[in-house]
Amino acid sequence: MRAGAPAGKHEPFPSMGKVLSALWRQHSCRHVSIALILFYTMGLGLGPWQAAFLMRSHGMGTAEVGLWFGMIFGAAGIVGVLLGGYVASRWFTHNERGQMRVTAVVVTSLVPCYVAFLTLPEKYQALIAFAPLTVVFNFFLAPTYALLQRLVPDDMRATSMAVVMLLANLVGMGIGPQVIGFLSDLLEPVLGQEALRYAMLVMSLVAAWAGYHFWQVGRTVEQDLSQVAHSPALLA
Repeated sequence: MRAGAPAGKHEPFPSMGKVLSALWRQHSCRHVSIALILFYTMGLGLGPWQAAFLMRSHGMGTAEVGLWFGMIFGAAGIVGVLLGGYVASRWFTHNERGQMRVTAVVVTSLVPCYVAFLTLPEKYQALIAFAPLTVVFNFFLAPTYALLQRLVPDDMRATSMAVVMLLANLVGMGIGPQVIGFLSDLLEPVLGQEALRYAMLVMSLVAAWAGYHFWQVGRTVEQDLSQVAHSPALLA
């Protein structure tokens, strides 16, 4: 429960319409939601094709890809989540604007990370590039999810998170992989088996779009947090 909230009151939970309205009307919530949807569209779009890319362009087998991905996702993924939380709490304590600006820069840096992963000529070079990419990919999780919970009144927290993640996963899984498949088929007559590489490069540019929305959150996040803390009813 947010500090200062009255205890012992059991008011009806807000309707779905109020939650959606609150997420859209508040500047910070709107841009966080759009950023997450774009980020998951890129991530869930590229994810299913990464193994196929390594097998097509670098001649790796399924067992070899699975072994390397297991090690990289396990180690680098944990490092990314912990590093994002550490940076947010250690260097940007009570500075949500700074947290979102750093998140914007880190998310945008996924573009050169994917360029390295997708264009380096040797498979071990690509695998080495995939490790920092995975760290960067997971960096934003802790500060962003924590902020989203604080941007809405207490009785909207669970529903708002559910709505945003539902949209992010539906759009991400529903559109992302299909876009890359469509682009790959479109480019295949010209580029052959390398068509998938360039289709994935195009999708990676969405990271910069998501980074723009994370940057926009920094413009008003402090004012929006103050408003929710002192007048949560204005958001409902």
